[in-house]
Amino acid sequence: LKMCWFGLIGAQLGARDHAGVIITMGEVRTRFEIEFTPDSISAEPAWAAFVASPEGQAWAARPAE
Repeated sequence: LKMCWFGLIGAQLGARDHAGVIITMGEVRTRFEIEFTPDSISAEPAWAAFVASPEGQAWAARPAE
């Protein structure tokens, strides 16, 4: 089931649905206790557009939970 969620994130990244990526990352965190951090994703080429997007910048600037 976890791979399906990561597949959804991959599809959202490809579609540049950055708002959707943030929502899905929250679901993955809640369901599987997997943390996404700016450091953990910024080195990954697939995440480059998200990291550079206004949504990604706002997500990266949020207070740590």
